[in-house]
Amino acid sequence: MSGFPELDTLLSSDEDIYYDTDSFLDAEELIAGLSEEDIPSLVDAWRNRDDSWCDRFSQASAAIKQPVLQKLIIAAITSNHKISPTLSLINRLPKQAEQSAFYQSVLEYVERLWREQPHFHHKIQMCSWSCGLSGRLLKRLNFKSWKEAGL
Repeated sequence: MSGFPELDTLLSSDEDIYYDTDSFLDAEELIAGLSEEDIPSLVDAWRNRDDSWCDRFSQASAAIKQPVLQKLIIAAITSNHKISPTLSLINRLPKQAEQSAFYQSVLEYVERLWREQPHFHHKIQMCSWSCGLSGRLLKRLNFKSWKEAGL
């Protein structure tokens, strides 16, 4: 049985209630229980809920299963909405990026963001570093270091 409806309600709750009652702990537990069956509902919510919902989801997703995370990230980077929460999701990827189509898509996304959204440079640096894409991103941007890139 899916815990997504309960998670959706929790993440949609009033901000004061959400934080005052430590609901983020419940959200973290519910997110850890999401399965691939929940992906369509999750993607729909990611696209249609406000940034607050997405931020709460990203913050509470420490124990999200990698297949669920990867499918959500693919949906998020192809919709090109909610950049900050999407970068926060990318931070949840394993520290060592593999050579795969998924990571190539993520790399293309952060490269495009770097060029189009300069106010996200620091966050792009942090998320690419945290998931192992830092060196590849610097190479694609023709920089030898983050210092040379202005950071």
